[in-house]
Amino acid sequence: MGAVWGGFLSCLILMWSGRRSFLSVVDRLVYLAGSLTLAGWVNCWLSGCAYGPLANDAWWGMPVRDELGYYYSRFPTQMVGAILIILLLMALEMLQKGKRRRAPGLIAVLGLAGLSFELLSLSFLRADPAFYFQHLRLESWGSAGLLVVSMGLLGLYVKPNRAQNNR
Repeated sequence: MGAVWGGFLSCLILMWSGRRSFLSVVDRLVYLAGSLTLAGWVNCWLSGCAYGPLANDAWWGMPVRDELGYYYSRFPTQMVGAILIILLLMALEMLQKGKRRRAPGLIAVLGLAGLSFELLSLSFLRADPAFYFQHLRLESWGSAGLLVVSMGLLGLYVKPNRAQNNR
């Protein structure tokens, strides 16, 4: 969640220094946020954090190192996170390269919604130690808040045209 706020500040600085609109800046930088998230999942996989619950020798379980350095067959949370980010980036790229002109900022809002939904979903599949508040991990709360914000922003893009409704 700190990276999201850092990215928001970076977009404001780029907007101010380059005299570009905020929405055009965030549309271009959403891919950077996705690639950094992908790098984060791969790093978690390599360093033994953000691992999933024990798989009890299920066929889909992967040997994953935990924070103590032990390898257990676990749900591949990091791999699923990396694959979902790749699919999200591919979907955003196909949407941006489409023939229809998109409203400025729509790609960024969809990327933020997809990223927050992915992080929220996978926070329930993590078994590594974390701080909890009201029986939820802190990153679950942050992801849920980010999802609410992104859904509110998405609502601004999809509200119906009043002129068409009056016919």
